[in-house]
Amino acid sequence: MSDRTSDGDNSEREFFDDADNDAVPLSDLTPRAATAVPRRGLMSTAVVAAIVVALVAIVWVFLNDASLFVYEADDAIANRAELSDDRFRLIGSPIDNIETVTVDGENAAAFTVHFNDVAADVFYIGPEPSELFKPGIPVFLEGNWVKGSPDQVESFAGGANDGYYFLGDELRVKHDNDYTDNNEERLEEAQLGGDQ
Repeated sequence: MSDRTSDGDNSEREFFDDADNDAVPLSDLTPRAATAVPRRGLMSTAVVAAIVVALVAIVWVFLNDASLFVYEADDAIANRAELSDDRFRLIGSPIDNIETVTVDGENAAAFTVHFNDVAADVFYIGPEPSELFKPGIPVFLEGNWVKGSPDQVESFAGGANDGYYFLGDELRVKHDNDYTDNNEERLEEAQLGGDQ
């Protein structure tokens, strides 16, 4: 573009982008050097990504935990073929055959639970249960069915000994606070169904 100046001279004047501090002419089409992304932007992105990952992990754990089915011992045995080696929760009352052993330095217990006169053999490996873990007091176990019998146990004295056992890694006893708070209705059923 051209513009006449006050002295009458016919010279070409270039227009500049006022927003740019480098005052590059608008008619200059050469590429500019890329500007670095501010560190603050990278830090914000990293923090947001970490929060998203944490939320996904929490939702995954919650959904996994919520998707575990709960079966009384009699129902768990009736549905054994369907359950296969799926993880689920088992409720029953231990009978008086609790045998404690150690597996690779961890506490373990072999026992039988019953519900409505149906027995299921259990091999539990995990933290030592509370002192409330006794025959006749309902328990809530998490684990899965395993075919055969545990290497550490010849047989379950007075148990089902039907070629399967429930391998548990989490055990809660009826009088534990979190067990009672979360499973009050089932506790009453387990107490009635577990009595012989």
